[in-house]
Formats: sequence, structure tokens, C-alpha cells
Amino acid sequence: MKRIWIIVLTFALVFTAGVEAWAKEDKTITSGDYEYLINEDQKTITIVKYAGDDKKLEIPSEIDGYSVTDIGDEVFRYREFKSVAFPENVRSIGRQAFEYCTISDELQFPENVVIMEDTFSYAKLPAVVTIPKGATTEKCSFSYCDTIESLLVEPGAKIKGRSFGYCDDLVLLICGDGSQLEEKAFEYCRDLEKVIFCGDVKTEEETFSYDGEFELTKKEAAEYDALKKSALDGSLKKKQDTSLDDKKERTLEILDSPASADGVTVVLDKATAKRTDTGGFDYAFSGTIENTTDQGIMQVVYTFALIDENGEEYRSFSEIYDGGDTAIAPHEKIEFSHDGIRWGKQSVPAAVKIGIKTVKTETDLPAEHVPKKGEYLYQALGDEKLSKIKEEPPVELGFHIDQGGYGRTATFKEGADLDKAVELFCKIQIGEESGEWVTDNYNWISFTWKDGTYTVIRLNLHDLEWSIHDIPRTWKLDQLSDFWSYASDYLVED
Repeated sequence: MKRIWIIVLTFALVFTAGVEAWAKEDKTITSGDYEYLINEDQKTITIVKYAGDDKKLEIPSEIDGYSVTDIGDEVFRYREFKSVAFPENVRSIGRQAFEYCTISDELQFPENVVIMEDTFSYAKLPAVVTIPKGATTEKCSFSYCDTIESLLVEPGAKIKGRSFGYCDDLVLLICGDGSQLEEKAFEYCRDLEKVIFCGDVKTEEETFSYDGEFELTKKEAAEYDALKKSALDGSLKKKQDTSLDDKKERTLEILDSPASADGVTVVLDKATAKRTDTGGFDYAFSGTIENTTDQGIMQVVYTFALIDENGEEYRSFSEIYDGGDTAIAPHEKIEFSHDGIRWGKQSVPAAVKIGIKTVKTETDLPAEHVPKKGEYLYQALGDEKLSKIKEEPPVELGFHIDQGGYGRTATFKEGADLDKAVELFCKIQIGEESGEWVTDNYNWISFTWKDGTYTVIRLNLHDLEWSIHDIPRTWKLDQLSDFWSYASDYLVED
């Protein structure tokens, strides 16, 4: 009998200790604007949520007597800050912690910090960013940060593969003695002009993996601080240049307008540029497209080339009139306008040149269904099974995102979870059409129907990507956030 009581008592003690450990490990605590988890053994904190609205974010070095050593995943996503500063005791910044954020003026990291995968992906960051001594940037930690113009890598820092992939406006890279740059660390940084190695910098065969060329200069390690100061001074001068006067809208000279080809005349009436807070420019264009033929015009691809103050072309792009299901009638004219076209600063814009690339008639391109603003997504795409999803729901719904080289999938197969996912999907509506098109994100919502067939909708995380007449088009999706928030709780890394 005594032995039985000993066993029961031992079990109770073990169970109680286990419950206490579980509660201690998983319980989040709220203090001011922060929620955090405590590591009792090390007396440290991981911040897991932020509810404040500070524009100048200074993460505290301690909360409630515990040292703040880690920033959790997704804590600050989609927020706007003027500056962000971390205390010296922070040792890691989690996945997607600042993804899609705007940090306009200043970003300060502590030494030896580890910046995890996708931490700053797609963020709008200051023109000059410094990776401090001993720090490590993991895969894709700064991918698609297209506002960075100068990157300073301090001695002993390690830049892992694809850390700065697709940072198209990165122009200057300065690396300190003992820093390491892994394979494809700067993949497709197409505008990179100058790389300066100060002392012994370790690189791999495809550290710079893209089609362009850059000037590589080697200097003594002692010159690193002087070069760093020069880059920072250049950034300060740029801020001074972006005064209120400089942010006034400027009118660009219009060249080669009207432009005519294949019975179509494009007239550019107005072209303006306005400097943004991050040093680039917002462009706006407006004018008319006239059909001078006896046929309906279904599609016109017309071009703009930006000209700098020295008369040199530095950026060109195409815009498309695609009627989809509405042609420009013979001998009629339509108006066009494009607002909010934004690029990082390459040169100061002075003029824009207009041109015509292709013209297609109704004979060339029959009408196609085009989604309309306000339509529900399940009704708008012309898929018969999708349009009947409320009456005949799928047997499986999958949501997949692929960012920075790794994929995550949420799969709903039966029961209340699937019902909820379908319900939230059915609330998604077509919003404004967007000119943005990103082809290297492989994200989708997929449906498996009772008869074994599939329907797949391709997304760019928050936008619908669709082709009309083989021309890529995107629409902002309204009411997608509820679906995304729900599905994100079920995501599992592939």
C-alpha cells in the first residue's frame, strides 16, 4: 500500500511540475504596448506582439526587470516608422518581424544580432543601411528592399545567401575587414555600381549573381570608417535635398507627343513628378488614345521613357490599354491617367518621352471577360465550379505562399475549419486595378472538387494576378485580410 502511495505522489509531483513548466513556457504577458514570453532560466524576454503607435520606435532593453533579447516573428509587420532602434542586448530579430514596413529615416541594429529570414522583406528602408559588427543576416532577410541605396557591412558581419536579393536600387556596397558574403547574397541587385572591399572580405563564386557589371575597389581596412562617413554624409545631404520646396510637384517636359502608329494616336497632355519621403519620385501621367481606323481597337501598348537633367534616358516602362471586353470604337478617343507610379531615385527627372509599341484590333484579340470592381472573387473569374462554391463547396481548400525560397501551406480538408475558410474566401471582392505585377512569388488558393478536378487562383499575397489577352493584370483584393489572418494560423512550412 505504501508503494502505491509513493507512485501516486510521484506521478502527481511530475504532473504538477509539467503543468507549471507548460504554463510558464507558453503564457504571454502584457506590459504597456508589448506582449512577451519569459525564459525563466535565463531571465530574458522574447517580444511577441506590439500594440503601440510610436513613429520613433525604441525597443526597451528590459521589461519588468527582464532583459529583452529576442524579437519574435511578425511582431511589427505592415507598420510605418520614422526610426527604429534596438537595445544592445537584442540577439535575434524574428522572421517577417518588419516585413512590408516603412522605416523612413533611421534603422539601428546592435552588434552580433541575427536577422532572421524575411525579417525586412519588401520593407521601405532608409537610403543607407548598416549591418553592424558580428551580425548575421539570414536568407532573404532584406529581399526586395528597393529603397536601400548604400549598404555598409561592418567588420566581422556575415551576409548569407539572398539576404539582399532583388534590392534593385542598391548602388553602393562597402564591406569591412573580415566580413563574409555568401553565394547569391546580392542576387539580382541590377543597379549595383560600386563595391568597395576594405581589408580581407570573404566572398563566394556567385555572391553577385546578376547580368550587370560593377566596379570593384579594394582599400585598406583603415579606410572603412572614412568611406562609411562619406556614405552617411551623402544620405544626410539627400535628406536636406528633400525639403518641402523640393516635394512640390514638378511638371516634366513632354517629348515626342503625339505619337502615332498603326492607326492609333497617343497624346500625353500632362506629366508630373513629386519627391517621396524616401528620396524617390511619384509620377503621374494623363492624356488620350485615339482610334483613327475603321476597326475597333482592343489593345494598345504605349511607352514612357524618363529623361534626366542631362538629357539621358534612365528608366522606361510600358502601359497597356486593354479593353478586355470593350474596344475603342472607330474614330473615337478615350482618356487615360496613371497616378502613383513610384521608383527609387536614379536621377532627377526632367522630361518624359512617349511612344507606341503595339496595336491590336478586335480581329486580332476577341473580347474576354474582365473582373469588375465590387464583384466577389468566386464569381468574377468565369470558373463554373467556383461560381457555385456556396451550393457545392470543395472537399479541400489550400492556401500556399512561397517567399524568399521557402514555401508554407495551409490545407483545410473537412469540418468546421474548411467551412470557415470557404466562408471567408467567399467574402473576398475585386478592388481597384493595380499596375503592380510580381511574377516571382508563387502564391495561390487552390480548390479540390468532389469530382477530383482542381481550380487554382494565383495571388501576389494581397493581389489577384490574372492575364487578359496574355497581358498580366492585377487587382487589389478587398476583404482578403480576414481570410489571410485565418489561414496564416494553419500555415506549415513545406
